[in-house]
Amino acid sequence: MNRIISFLGLERCDLVLYLAGIYNSIKMSTLVIDNSYSKDLYYAINKGEDYEVERGYVTYVQDLDYSKEVFNGFDCVIFYEGLNPNSINIAASDILFIVSDYTEAVIRQIRGFYECDIKKGLDLAEKTHGKELKMYCILRDKISRKISDKLVCSMLGCSKSEFAGSLLFCEEDYRRYIDLGFNSNNKIQGCSKELKEALTFIFAHTEEIDYPAARKIVRKA
Repeated sequence: MNRIISFLGLERCDLVLYLAGIYNSIKMSTLVIDNSYSKDLYYAINKGEDYEVERGYVTYVQDLDYSKEVFNGFDCVIFYEGLNPNSINIAASDILFIVSDYTEAVIRQIRGFYECDIKKGLDLAEKTHGKELKMYCILRDKISRKISDKLVCSMLGCSKSEFAGSLLFCEEDYRRYIDLGFNSNNKIQGCSKELKEALTFIFAHTEEIDYPAARKIVRKA
């Protein structure tokens, strides 16, 4: 049975691309779907090619919703929904990561769709699939102590999600993200220690393995 992962919130695709790189390194067939408004992930990979782009064991597409028939051909499916969530895709997921930075605009938008799309997706997951969706909140680009993580989490309104942690702003990580738009290198080498730890957390919880095992795979990706 495949696993379905969803990323909602901040439209910054590096986490998803690096995660796809991890799955590629362990030869797991993976479908990555960019449903975001910006399509920063899809166009980081697609350089004038066809709708479907293959990179090793990973296939990248855009604007595709849940399809049991299509998904059965993959070990793992990653939805990158960004600020454009779909309750049906959320309901079909096994694990959900809500990612935000500390800007008021992004926090406000996440809170807006949490009250509608995410709650609807949670209800559908329970009624249609008979499961309680696991949710984690990750904050990025922390640069000020004046705005606490607790305050941001309360502003997001994600009462049913578990706070996974925050990442300090890292100039090198942001530079690498900008470079992704021109050079789709999803190798983890060169990322900050904090970003690697975030990827380890995501991979460990998605695959339900312990941290040492997850960290070993992430380091080799």
